[in-house]
Amino acid sequence: RNLFPFTAPISVLKKDRSFGVGDRLGIASIGHIKVFEKYDAYPVLAQQSIRELTLTNRTYEDVLDSASFAVFREGFKKGFGADGDHLKKPEDVKYALDLGFTMITLDCSEYIGTGIEDLSKEEVLARYKKDAELEEYYIGKKFDIGEGVTLTFSDDEFYRIMLIYKEAVEFATKIYNEFLADGKYDADFEISIDETMTPTTPLQHFFVANELIKRGVKIATM
Repeated sequence: RNLFPFTAPISVLKKDRSFGVGDRLGIASIGHIKVFEKYDAYPVLAQQSIRELTLTNRTYEDVLDSASFAVFREGFKKGFGADGDHLKKPEDVKYALDLGFTMITLDCSEYIGTGIEDLSKEEVLARYKKDAELEEYYIGKKFDIGEGVTLTFSDDEFYRIMLIYKEAVEFATKIYNEFLADGKYDADFEISIDETMTPTTPLQHFFVANELIKRGVKIATM
């Protein structure tokens, strides 16, 4: 990667089109490359979670080296990404970034409240910790998100969303500020809030995205 810079990963989420492929065994990138040579899109060739590394007895060093050597072998100079996928711990984020991974997918599932949708209004109020500033900002207010769509938070919806997602937002903000805010690492930041037992509503998506933006967290995708 030092001698042949095209074998080092780049940030691909700033491109018009990117596509994650994730070579689980370390032998498929050559086939992936042959596809991406034909189309105007950029591959994320190295894309693994810590869970997958454990299951396949691999390391991030191996994942990145396998992708880099495939790129070298094929002379693929368009560029490719490397994603530390579904990471849950700060030390795992640092591990991937220090190796040169150009994308971090932060899995916030352990900080997402569960079973909240099944609670009664009384149970929700008993668990909710008052936040006057956010209540003033959201409850009863209308948010125009374009294309004729307006979102409005009722008090009950707001309380439930806070119980489900407030800690996840705080966790994502903490990780961003610790590793990415100062620009030391040139990496795209993806937030994952999808591995839950219930669907994520448009209102919940808006709350998470809006709170991250308000806190200065720059995300490439969610």
